[in-house]
Amino acid sequence: MADPLSAAGEVAADVVVHVIPPMAKAVRVAVEAVAAASMAETKAAADLFSAQIDAGVVSIKAPTGAGVGRVMTHASSVGAGVKSHIDARFDAMETEVVRQREIFGAPSD
Repeated sequence: MADPLSAAGEVAADVVVHVIPPMAKAVRVAVEAVAAASMAETKAAADLFSAQIDAGVVSIKAPTGAGVGRVMTHASSVGAGVKSHIDARFDAMETEVVRQREIFGAPSD
């Protein structure tokens, strides 16, 4: 991290040395300080943004997980109800087939 900061300071100092030689060192130090502060501020903003994203993910996962659990519980109960209904319909149909065989005199199984 020191190399890019130092390079920025050197470039600024080289430009200033041609214009105002006595201020070259002061300009280099100032540019390096501003660059370092800017890098620190950028890193702090990135860290804050990352923490906000992590907190958002956590806040979304908890209710979503609970909702998925409720949906799965509901789907299981609905599935059991559907199976029960189909079984009852099949039993009724078998009973009706047996009754019709008795009426029409067909041999039963």
